[in-house]
Amino acid sequence: MQLSGNTEDCSQEQNSSELRDTEWATRTCLLCFSNFGVWPEGVDGTDLNSVTAAHEKPLVATADDFGKVKLFKSDTHFAYTSHKVCRGHSSHATSTAFTHDDGLLISLGGGDHSVLQWEVVDDE
Repeated sequence: MQLSGNTEDCSQEQNSSELRDTEWATRTCLLCFSNFGVWPEGVDGTDLNSVTAAHEKPLVATADDFGKVKLFKSDTHFAYTSHKVCRGHSSHATSTAFTHDDGLLISLGGGDHSVLQWEVVDDE
């Protein structure tokens, strides 16, 4: 469920269909059509903790309960989109974020209390 409001009068937007094709400034919603492909097969709906789209680059990162940080380099609205796995957390990863220039990806660990910094390198 997504709650949205009108910034002019601070009222809640009641008609969600009007917001369906809105392009948001950030993309961090776990349960949306544009992030459908980041969900691995067989998960129970609680295993994915964070999804973050880069600001300018066509990248999406996730953090999950298995300690994996995954980097997707394509449209993530297709089921089981290909990705790279970044390993470094010893327990669940809780959050991801790209820096302002998309040059670094930051991930936070849960049980290991770590903050990892990943350099984003174009591999073309």
